[in-house]
Amino acid sequence: MYLGVDIGGTSIKSAILDGDGLIARRAIPTEANQGVASVLTKLRTLVRTYFEEYPQIKAVGVGVPGVVDTMGNVLVSPNLPGWKNIPLLKFLRNYCDAPIAVENDANAAALAEMIEGAGRDCHSFIYVTLGTGVGGAIIYRGELFRGESSGAGEIGHTIIDYNCRNKSQFKFQQGTLEAFVGKNSILSIAKQEASKDASSKLNANENFDVVDIYNYALQGDPSSKKVLRKVGEMLGYGLASAMNLLDISTVIVGGGVANAGEMIFESARKVARSHLLPPLAEHFQLRTARHLSDTGVRGASLLGKTLIEQEF
Repeated sequence: MYLGVDIGGTSIKSAILDGDGLIARRAIPTEANQGVASVLTKLRTLVRTYFEEYPQIKAVGVGVPGVVDTMGNVLVSPNLPGWKNIPLLKFLRNYCDAPIAVENDANAAALAEMIEGAGRDCHSFIYVTLGTGVGGAIIYRGELFRGESSGAGEIGHTIIDYNCRNKSQFKFQQGTLEAFVGKNSILSIAKQEASKDASSKLNANENFDVVDIYNYALQGDPSSKKVLRKVGEMLGYGLASAMNLLDISTVIVGGGVANAGEMIFESARKVARSHLLPPLAEHFQLRTARHLSDTGVRGASLLGKTLIEQEF
Protein backbone atom coordinates (compact mmCIF):
# COMPACT_ATOMS: atom_id res chain seq x y z
CA MET A 1 0.00 0.00 0.00
CA TYR A 2 1.23 3.47 -0.95
CA LEU A 3 -0.38 6.72 0.18
CA GLY A 4 -0.70 9.52 -2.36
CA VAL A 5 -1.60 13.11 -1.45
CA ASP A 6 -2.31 15.76 -4.08
CA ILE A 7 -2.35 19.32 -2.74
CA GLY A 8 -4.39 21.46 -5.09
CA GLY A 9 -5.41 25.09 -5.06
CA THR A 10 -9.00 24.06 -4.33
CA SER A 11 -8.79 20.70 -2.56
CA ILE A 12 -6.39 18.21 -1.03
CA LYS A 13 -7.07 14.82 -2.57
CA SER A 14 -5.68 11.59 -1.19
CA ALA A 15 -5.93 7.86 -1.75
CA ILE A 16 -4.06 4.62 -1.24
CA LEU A 17 -2.64 2.67 -4.15
CA ASP A 18 -3.31 -0.99 -3.40
CA GLY A 19 -2.27 -3.26 -6.23
CA ASP A 20 -3.37 -1.48 -9.41
CA GLY A 21 -6.33 0.34 -7.87
CA LEU A 22 -6.97 3.31 -5.61
CA ILE A 23 -8.85 2.83 -2.36
CA ALA A 24 -9.79 5.04 0.58
CA ARG A 25 -10.17 8.15 -1.59
CA ARG A 26 -10.69 11.38 0.31
CA ALA A 27 -10.92 15.06 -0.57
CA ILE A 28 -10.93 18.04 1.78
CA PRO A 29 -10.93 21.76 0.95
CA THR A 30 -7.46 23.27 0.87
CA GLU A 31 -8.61 26.70 2.10
CA ALA A 32 -5.17 27.99 1.20
CA ASN A 33 -6.23 31.55 1.97
CA GLN A 34 -6.17 30.62 5.66
CA GLY A 35 -2.41 30.39 5.53
CA VAL A 36 0.44 27.89 5.37
CA ALA A 37 0.03 26.71 8.96
CA SER A 38 -3.61 25.82 8.36
CA VAL A 39 -2.80 23.68 5.33
CA LEU A 40 0.10 21.97 7.13
CA THR A 41 -2.20 21.13 10.03
CA LYS A 42 -4.64 19.52 7.63
CA LEU A 43 -1.83 17.48 6.06
CA ARG A 44 -0.59 16.34 9.44
CA THR A 45 -4.06 15.21 10.49
CA LEU A 46 -4.65 13.51 7.14
CA VAL A 47 -1.40 11.54 7.22
CA ARG A 48 -1.87 10.50 10.85
CA THR A 49 -5.40 9.29 10.15
CA TYR A 50 -4.32 7.17 7.20
CA PHE A 51 -1.54 5.50 9.17
CA GLU A 52 -3.91 4.77 12.05
CA GLU A 53 -6.35 3.10 9.65
CA TYR A 54 -3.76 1.51 7.33
CA PRO A 55 -0.55 0.82 9.30
CA GLN A 56 0.72 -1.32 6.40
CA ILE A 57 1.37 1.78 4.23
CA LYS A 58 4.90 1.40 2.88
CA ALA A 59 5.56 4.92 1.61
CA VAL A 60 3.98 8.34 1.08
CA GLY A 61 4.09 10.54 -2.00
CA VAL A 62 2.96 14.17 -2.01
CA GLY A 63 2.32 16.32 -5.07
CA VAL A 64 2.44 20.12 -4.73
CA PRO A 65 1.65 22.82 -7.32
CA GLY A 66 4.81 24.86 -7.62
CA VAL A 67 8.58 24.51 -7.65
CA VAL A 68 9.84 21.73 -5.39
CA ASP A 69 13.57 21.08 -5.00
CA THR A 70 15.23 17.70 -4.60
CA MET A 71 15.17 18.07 -0.81
CA GLY A 72 11.40 18.29 -0.71
CA ASN A 73 11.28 22.03 -0.07
CA VAL A 74 8.47 23.99 -1.74
CA LEU A 75 10.36 26.99 -3.12
CA VAL A 76 7.30 28.79 -4.46
CA SER A 77 3.68 27.91 -5.17
CA PRO A 78 1.69 30.70 -6.88
CA ASN A 79 -1.65 28.94 -6.23
CA LEU A 80 -0.92 28.49 -2.50
CA PRO A 81 -0.55 31.93 -0.86
CA GLY A 82 2.47 32.22 1.42
CA TRP A 83 4.13 29.03 0.27
CA LYS A 84 7.72 30.08 -0.15
CA ASN A 85 10.68 27.99 1.01
CA ILE A 86 8.46 25.62 2.97
CA PRO A 87 10.35 22.49 4.18
CA LEU A 88 7.40 20.19 3.53
CA LEU A 89 9.33 16.90 3.50
CA LYS A 90 11.02 17.71 6.80
CA PHE A 91 7.65 18.67 8.31
CA LEU A 92 5.94 15.44 7.27
CA ARG A 93 8.79 13.26 8.50
CA ASN A 94 7.85 14.30 12.02
CA TYR A 95 4.51 12.52 11.71
CA CYS A 96 5.23 9.22 9.99
CA ASP A 97 8.11 6.74 9.89
CA ALA A 98 7.56 5.55 6.32
CA PRO A 99 9.66 6.93 3.43
CA ILE A 100 8.23 10.15 1.96
CA ALA A 101 8.67 11.77 -1.45
CA VAL A 102 7.57 15.34 -2.19
CA GLU A 103 7.37 16.45 -5.81
CA ASN A 104 5.78 19.00 -8.10
CA ASP A 105 2.27 17.73 -8.84
CA ALA A 106 2.67 17.80 -12.62
CA ASN A 107 5.94 15.90 -12.36
CA ALA A 108 4.17 13.25 -10.29
CA ALA A 109 1.33 13.02 -12.81
CA ALA A 110 3.80 12.77 -15.71
CA LEU A 111 5.55 9.88 -13.99
CA ALA A 112 2.19 8.14 -13.64
CA GLU A 113 1.54 8.54 -17.37
CA MET A 114 5.04 7.29 -18.19
CA ILE A 115 4.79 4.24 -15.92
CA GLU A 116 1.23 3.10 -16.60
CA GLY A 117 -0.56 5.68 -18.73
CA ALA A 118 -0.65 7.29 -22.16
CA GLY A 119 3.13 7.72 -22.25
CA ARG A 120 4.16 4.10 -21.80
CA ASP A 121 5.36 3.84 -25.41
CA CYS A 122 7.05 7.29 -25.47
CA HIS A 123 10.67 7.84 -24.57
CA SER A 124 10.04 11.62 -24.52
CA PHE A 125 6.91 13.73 -24.06
CA ILE A 126 5.61 16.96 -22.58
CA TYR A 127 2.91 16.55 -19.97
CA VAL A 128 0.38 19.32 -19.40
CA THR A 129 -2.18 19.37 -16.62
CA LEU A 130 -5.20 21.65 -16.97
CA GLY A 131 -6.89 22.41 -13.68
CA THR A 132 -7.16 25.38 -11.35
CA GLY A 133 -3.81 26.33 -12.84
CA VAL A 134 -1.77 24.98 -15.74
CA GLY A 135 1.12 22.73 -14.81
CA GLY A 136 3.62 20.84 -16.89
CA ALA A 137 6.46 18.36 -16.86
CA ILE A 138 9.08 17.08 -19.27
CA ILE A 139 9.93 13.42 -19.72
CA TYR A 140 13.12 13.13 -21.78
CA ARG A 141 14.47 9.75 -22.75
CA GLY A 142 12.55 8.02 -20.02
CA GLU A 143 13.56 10.37 -17.22
CA LEU A 144 12.10 13.44 -15.59
CA PHE A 145 13.91 16.60 -16.66
CA ARG A 146 14.05 19.05 -13.75
CA GLY A 147 16.21 21.95 -14.92
CA GLU A 148 18.60 24.02 -12.80
CA SER A 149 16.15 25.04 -10.07
CA SER A 150 13.83 21.98 -10.28
CA GLY A 151 11.22 24.11 -12.04
CA ALA A 152 11.46 22.79 -15.60
CA GLY A 153 8.22 22.09 -17.45
CA GLU A 154 6.16 25.00 -16.17
CA ILE A 155 4.38 25.48 -19.49
CA GLY A 156 1.65 27.45 -17.74
CA HIS A 157 4.16 30.29 -17.44
CA THR A 158 4.86 30.40 -21.16
CA ILE A 159 4.13 33.98 -22.25
CA ILE A 160 1.69 34.01 -25.16
CA ASP A 161 0.48 37.63 -24.95
CA TYR A 162 3.02 40.17 -23.77
CA ASN A 163 0.38 42.93 -23.98
CA CYS A 164 -1.86 41.20 -21.47
CA ARG A 165 -2.16 42.93 -18.10
CA ASN A 166 -4.41 40.48 -16.30
CA LYS A 167 -4.91 40.98 -12.60
CA SER A 168 -2.34 38.89 -10.77
CA GLN A 169 -0.44 38.89 -7.53
CA PHE A 170 2.77 38.19 -9.45
CA LYS A 171 4.10 39.91 -12.55
CA PHE A 172 5.45 36.58 -13.84
CA GLN A 173 1.85 35.39 -14.24
CA GLN A 174 0.83 38.20 -16.62
CA GLY A 175 0.19 37.22 -20.22
CA THR A 176 0.94 33.56 -19.56
CA LEU A 177 -0.80 30.47 -20.90
CA GLU A 178 -2.31 29.92 -17.46
CA ALA A 179 -3.93 33.35 -17.68
CA PHE A 180 -6.01 32.05 -20.58
CA VAL A 181 -6.58 28.33 -20.06
CA GLY A 182 -6.59 27.88 -16.28
CA LYS A 183 -9.99 26.96 -14.88
CA ASN A 184 -10.77 30.38 -13.44
CA SER A 185 -9.72 32.06 -16.66
CA ILE A 186 -11.95 29.77 -18.72
CA LEU A 187 -14.91 30.62 -16.50
CA SER A 188 -14.11 34.32 -16.81
CA ILE A 189 -13.99 34.07 -20.61
CA ALA A 190 -17.30 32.19 -20.57
CA LYS A 191 -18.98 34.87 -18.48
CA GLN A 192 -17.79 37.52 -20.91
CA GLU A 193 -19.21 35.58 -23.84
CA ALA A 194 -22.48 34.94 -22.00
CA SER A 195 -22.90 38.67 -21.39
CA LYS A 196 -22.84 39.21 -25.17
CA ASP A 197 -25.55 36.63 -25.89
CA ALA A 198 -28.71 36.70 -23.79
CA SER A 199 -29.89 33.44 -25.37
CA SER A 200 -26.77 31.48 -24.37
CA LYS A 201 -27.34 28.46 -22.15
CA LEU A 202 -24.54 29.82 -19.98
CA ASN A 203 -26.98 32.42 -18.65
CA ALA A 204 -29.28 29.71 -17.28
CA ASN A 205 -26.73 28.65 -14.66
CA GLU A 206 -24.78 31.35 -12.84
CA ASN A 207 -22.61 28.70 -11.13
CA PHE A 208 -21.58 26.80 -14.25
CA ASP A 209 -18.27 24.91 -14.35
CA VAL A 210 -16.00 23.94 -17.25
CA VAL A 211 -17.82 20.64 -17.75
CA ASP A 212 -21.09 22.58 -18.05
CA ILE A 213 -19.56 24.71 -20.81
CA TYR A 214 -18.61 21.50 -22.59
CA ASN A 215 -22.10 20.04 -22.21
CA TYR A 216 -23.73 23.25 -23.46
CA ALA A 217 -21.37 23.20 -26.45
CA LEU A 218 -22.45 19.62 -27.22
CA GLN A 219 -26.04 20.88 -27.13
CA GLY A 220 -25.14 23.43 -29.79
CA ASP A 221 -24.77 26.58 -27.71
CA PRO A 222 -22.72 29.01 -29.88
CA SER A 223 -21.18 30.91 -26.95
CA SER A 224 -19.98 27.73 -25.28
CA LYS A 225 -18.46 26.50 -28.52
CA LYS A 226 -16.68 29.82 -28.95
CA VAL A 227 -15.23 29.61 -25.43
CA LEU A 228 -13.83 26.11 -25.93
CA ARG A 229 -12.47 27.01 -29.36
CA LYS A 230 -10.70 30.08 -27.95
CA VAL A 231 -9.25 28.10 -25.04
CA GLY A 232 -8.03 25.43 -27.47
CA GLU A 233 -6.35 28.02 -29.67
CA MET A 234 -4.48 29.53 -26.73
CA LEU A 235 -3.45 26.06 -25.59
CA GLY A 236 -2.19 25.34 -29.10
CA TYR A 237 0.06 28.40 -29.08
CA GLY A 238 1.53 27.39 -25.74
CA LEU A 239 2.11 23.80 -26.85
CA ALA A 240 3.78 24.84 -30.10
CA SER A 241 6.16 27.16 -28.25
CA ALA A 242 7.18 24.45 -25.80
CA MET A 243 7.51 21.74 -28.45
CA ASN A 244 9.61 23.89 -30.77
CA LEU A 245 11.89 24.82 -27.88
CA LEU A 246 12.36 21.27 -26.60
CA ASP A 247 12.17 19.38 -29.93
CA ILE A 248 9.59 16.95 -28.51
CA SER A 249 6.68 15.93 -30.75
CA THR A 250 4.29 14.28 -28.26
CA VAL A 251 2.12 16.06 -25.71
CA ILE A 252 -0.07 14.36 -23.11
CA VAL A 253 -2.80 16.49 -21.56
CA GLY A 254 -4.43 15.64 -18.24
CA GLY A 255 -6.14 17.36 -15.32
CA GLY A 256 -9.78 18.10 -14.60
CA VAL A 257 -10.27 20.60 -17.42
CA ALA A 258 -9.18 17.91 -19.89
CA ASN A 259 -12.57 16.31 -19.23
CA ALA A 260 -13.95 19.02 -21.48
CA GLY A 261 -12.10 17.10 -24.12
CA GLU A 262 -12.17 17.06 -27.85
CA MET A 263 -13.59 20.51 -28.57
CA ILE A 264 -10.61 22.09 -26.84
CA PHE A 265 -8.13 19.62 -28.30
CA GLU A 266 -9.39 19.98 -31.86
CA SER A 267 -8.54 23.68 -31.88
CA ALA A 268 -5.30 23.07 -29.98
CA ARG A 269 -4.13 20.49 -32.53
CA LYS A 270 -4.91 22.76 -35.45
CA VAL A 271 -3.06 25.77 -34.03
CA ALA A 272 -0.11 23.78 -32.67
CA ARG A 273 0.48 21.85 -35.89
CA SER A 274 0.39 25.02 -37.99
CA HIS A 275 3.05 26.64 -35.78
CA LEU A 276 5.38 23.68 -35.34
CA LEU A 277 8.63 23.27 -37.18
CA PRO A 278 8.10 20.80 -40.08
CA PRO A 279 9.94 17.79 -38.54
CA LEU A 280 7.84 18.12 -35.38
CA ALA A 281 4.58 18.75 -37.23
CA GLU A 282 5.10 15.51 -39.15
CA HIS A 283 5.15 13.44 -35.95
CA PHE A 284 2.97 15.64 -33.73
CA GLN A 285 0.64 13.86 -31.33
CA LEU A 286 -1.67 15.31 -28.70
CA ARG A 287 -2.87 12.55 -26.42
CA THR A 288 -5.38 12.59 -23.60
CA ALA A 289 -3.92 11.31 -20.34
CA ARG A 290 -5.11 7.90 -19.21
CA HIS A 291 -5.79 9.28 -15.75
CA LEU A 292 -7.83 12.48 -15.55
CA SER A 293 -9.82 12.74 -12.33
CA ASP A 294 -7.33 10.84 -10.14
CA THR A 295 -4.05 11.67 -11.86
CA GLY A 296 -2.63 13.68 -8.96
CA VAL A 297 -3.12 11.11 -6.21
CA ARG A 298 -2.15 8.21 -8.47
CA GLY A 299 1.03 10.01 -9.47
CA ALA A 300 1.79 10.90 -5.86
CA SER A 301 1.29 7.32 -4.69
CA LEU A 302 3.57 6.09 -7.47
CA LEU A 303 6.19 8.53 -6.20
CA GLY A 304 6.19 6.65 -2.93
CA LYS A 305 6.27 3.30 -4.68
CA THR A 306 9.17 4.38 -6.89
CA LEU A 307 11.04 5.63 -3.82
CA ILE A 308 10.79 2.18 -2.23
CA GLU A 309 11.85 0.43 -5.42
CA GLN A 310 14.89 2.70 -5.77
CA GLU A 311 15.98 2.03 -2.19
CA PHE A 312 15.73 -1.70 -2.56
